[in-house]
Amino acid sequence: MDIPVEIYGAFGASLQEILFWYGKRQKLTSQKYQSMLRSLPYWVSVAVFIISAGIITGIWLSGNGAASSRIAIWIGYTFPLILKQAGGTITRSGGRKLGVSREATFSFWKDYFD
Repeated sequence: MDIPVEIYGAFGASLQEILFWYGKRQKLTSQKYQSMLRSLPYWVSVAVFIISAGIITGIWLSGNGAASSRIAIWIGYTFPLILKQAGGTITRSGGRKLGVSREATFSFWKDYFD
């Protein structure tokens, strides 16, 4: 049975999201992460990123003959990270701010790309 590279790419993106939440496991009781866990827009964007990673992996590896499943997983894993990093640099404005911390609040665009 030959599994399409798009499936491996989507698996890589899913793995990245699982590892993100595993890294945050000690902070899951905070208000910010509780809001993220309950946010429909967050989970819809995660699904879009996972599907997009599979599609991008298929496009990237098209014409390469028999591509390695490890390469497909790696491309799928890194695609959301690259976009998050790019989005994070755009959403950050002007460095450190003084005053009240916004750690407890959840902002979809800022927190997804941060």
